[in-house]
Amino acid sequence: MSFRERFGKAYWAVSFFGIHLFPTVMVYLGCLPLYALTRSGAAGFGWLDAIGTMVTLGAVVLAFVADEQMRRFRADPANKGRVMNAGLWAHSRHPNYLGEMATWWVCGCSPWQPTRAGGGPGPGRSPSASCSCS
Repeated sequence: MSFRERFGKAYWAVSFFGIHLFPTVMVYLGCLPLYALTRSGAAGFGWLDAIGTMVTLGAVVLAFVADEQMRRFRADPANKGRVMNAGLWAHSRHPNYLGEMATWWVCGCSPWQPTRAGGGPGPGRSPSASCSCS
């Protein structure tokens, strides 16, 4: 049964609120701590931000590589019904989600420097929200 058939007349409302609006609101809330970095008078780009940038790049690469490994695995008809247990998938059940969660943790922890300087929404809100919704 297709999504459109399942929800009938409520399809557009469910599609808008459940599929389009809700994820947008979650990303907005997840990025709220970054406001402390971008507001005028912020402490600027410091050494913790440099570490966060490196961790974020590593997390994005991790998620990308894991997704590509899974895509190649699923594209092979011989793997139908089998479990992926090679590459990154041999070490973690969901390495792609690990990369995504690491990205959100960096977003939440990056405002530590401005918070210490006397303002900002503070660290930890976006990663904890992201982890609780996953």
